[in-house]
Amino acid sequence: MFKNLKLSLKIGAGFTVLMLIMIIIGTFALSSMNEAQEKSDRMIYEYVPEVEIAKELSDHLAQVMYEMRAYGLTGEAKYLHVVKEEIKKVDEYFIDAKRLSEKYPDLVKLKEGVEIADKYLDTYKGLIKQTEKDTAEINQSRTNLDKAAAEFISSVNKLLKGQNKKMANEIFSGTAYAKLIERLNKITWINEVLVYTNEIRISVFKAQALRDLSLIDKSMKNFDKINKKMSDIRKITYQDIDIEELNNIEKTLAEYKKNIEILALSQKQLNDLGVKRNDAGKKVRKATDSIMSIGLNQVKSIASSALSAASGMVLISLIIAVIIGIVVAYIIIVSITKPINKIVSGLDESATQVSSASAQLSSSSQRLAEGSSEQAASIEQTSSTLEESSSMVRQNTEN
Repeated sequence: MFKNLKLSLKIGAGFTVLMLIMIIIGTFALSSMNEAQEKSDRMIYEYVPEVEIAKELSDHLAQVMYEMRAYGLTGEAKYLHVVKEEIKKVDEYFIDAKRLSEKYPDLVKLKEGVEIADKYLDTYKGLIKQTEKDTAEINQSRTNLDKAAAEFISSVNKLLKGQNKKMANEIFSGTAYAKLIERLNKITWINEVLVYTNEIRISVFKAQALRDLSLIDKSMKNFDKINKKMSDIRKITYQDIDIEELNNIEKTLAEYKKNIEILALSQKQLNDLGVKRNDAGKKVRKATDSIMSIGLNQVKSIASSALSAASGMVLISLIIAVIIGIVVAYIIIVSITKPINKIVSGLDESATQVSSASAQLSSSSQRLAEGSSEQAASIEQTSSTLEESSSMVRQNTEN
């Protein structure tokens, strides 16, 4: 049927096929671009906000953990103030995360991650409150400890001052050698008590600075040494006023030891809270980092798949279009050139026949010309004969 069409119809059919190919390619390309647009919209409105929220949560949680560590080490209120401000921001981002997961049900991992992170965040908040409470207690313990230490040292110094004064009086009054040695022992032992006390205080300060409670445990042995010296001093103390001073020293010593034990216990609880806080904080950040990682992977996957799918579809469509175009062009060319070739072949044959006929006609014309020449000569001869005959007739007539 296509062979029987006119040339103009064949050309028109070819262009129509090409137009259909272009329409098909455009349809596939448009479909691919629409799909890419849908994925792009999901990336813009779902996964990118998911990543942003998770990043903000992770950053603010890191700041909270950093400030809490500083607060746990120093007990300064300025760090706790920053912690509370950062916690407010964390709560706001958790609200945003929950709203986003409710708005887009496909964000399953976001919803799960937020639930896990929120649970550990509640634990972390509870540990913050407990840390605040324990820090207040430990600050009070330090105040009480300093007060007890001051009272103890004051009592010891008072006793030492009195013993030095008595020693001087006894020396000037010529007291017996044995009494002077006894007094000297008292003074020496009291000074040793002060030395042991200073060692305890230094160890307590170092333990707080280094967060090493073993230093306090080691220093507690000095209390046995102090008690031993106090017992030795009591054995050679006879005056009521001195005995009263010893009683006061032992009382303040017991108070001092009690406050050190309270401080050590509070510090241990604070250290344990720090470990728990760090563990809970890491779990919260792990959940938020997981959300961020999943969101980033989704963004990368959508970006690469949408682009590759669209470009792949367009490339395939172009390849198919080129193949179909080549086939259609070949068919049209063949359908057009074949009749033309037949026409050209026919014209060649006709030209050959015309040339042959022309040669024959030329030969006939030449023969005709030669016959015409012969006829002309014959006519000329006839005319001459007729003239001679006419002359003879005239002569005959005259005759």
